[in-house]
Amino acid sequence: MSRERSFRSRFFGLASRAPQGVIRSWCFLELIAADRHWTQTDLDLNAGDWVTTLAIGHGNQADGAIPLWMRVGCKGTIMRSPRNTYSFLAGESGVLQLMTPMNIGVSIGVLLWNGPTLRGLKQIARLGELDEMVDAEIDRIRNEEPPERWRYDRLLDPVRSGSGSGC
Repeated sequence: MSRERSFRSRFFGLASRAPQGVIRSWCFLELIAADRHWTQTDLDLNAGDWVTTLAIGHGNQADGAIPLWMRVGCKGTIMRSPRNTYSFLAGESGVLQLMTPMNIGVSIGVLLWNGPTLRGLKQIARLGELDEMVDAEIDRIRNEEPPERWRYDRLLDPVRSGSGSGC
């Protein structure tokens, strides 16, 4: 089974086996390498919603960190994740949109929680699906430190987007 198929299967298993009421909604997307445009998810967020993304790259980027950009609504603040897992609290209402700034294919699972992210992650941490990614995100939230070799550019983050496809 390919790495992408395995990730998809494990994400679906995680979402379906989560305790009742932990996950409000979820979606799974495949971003194509050549299409570096904003892709709408099926998740319509409200300000204050807690969200987690889990992603893997395809091909040569399979083992590397996956830069993922997220925004809520067409003109929402762009959030940038330098790694394969990322969680955020929506500051705006609208449809969640995703994009990778690199020319790589990406598989992304998105979880919309019914409560705080850390509580939800702890409740799904030992379901036997994607434990390593879930544990990594728990550690990231607890430590709030950037990954190794990551440089924060205060001039670029956060950014307001102007326009995007589909908006």
